[in-house]
Amino acid sequence: MHENRTQQLSLQTQAGSLSSSFLQRTRYDVVRLRAIVDQASNRGRSAIGEAQRIAHAIHGAAALFGFPRVSATGGAIERLCESMTSNTAAACPSQHSAALQQLIALSDQLNKDLDACDPSALITSGIFQGMGGETPTECSSLLALPLDDG
Repeated sequence: MHENRTQQLSLQTQAGSLSSSFLQRTRYDVVRLRAIVDQASNRGRSAIGEAQRIAHAIHGAAALFGFPRVSATGGAIERLCESMTSNTAAACPSQHSAALQQLIALSDQLNKDLDACDPSALITSGIFQGMGGETPTECSSLLALPLDDG
């Protein structure tokens, strides 16, 4: 019984560390998103495609880790980027400029969402949600996965 509790506490510590690493990496991704928006007028669709890939990763990972507001904002950025790379959105420069302003506002919102995050949320939600506060041994392999810095 004591060994099981010790293992659970160890996994919770690892989960908190993983959650903190995700939040730190996502803050870096927001900086990258802002830089991409600043370069979008010169690089065009390729820059927006890169922003869409970053937002897609944030959207999915934040949902997995139990950060629904971060996920929702990441999803909004992803959808906006998708619309910007479509042929209809690219046809009008004023719409493109307005969309870039929306991207700036959404990246600011993403920063606010990140500031409101509790790194311990992974322990009670996300991949461990609905597990009655227990961290099953089979999930320990998820905690050992390295985060991709790229």
